[in-house]
Amino acid sequence: MITIQMTGMCDGCEYADLELDHVEDMMGHKAWTATCIHRAACDWMETRTINRMEGGNEDA
Repeated sequence: MITIQMTGMCDGCEYADLELDHVEDMMGHKAWTATCIHRAACDWMETRTINRMEGGNEDA
């Protein structure tokens, strides 16, 4: 059984859409990552919100 604990910006998100990826070394060992495909949009909205709260340009 695998449990995925979402933290950071994804903590409590009802719209997370996870993508599983891996890299494999020459010995056949795999390192797995799970990321939300919405991350770029969430980062952009966070930046807009911070700028708006600081009284700056919303479109930056």
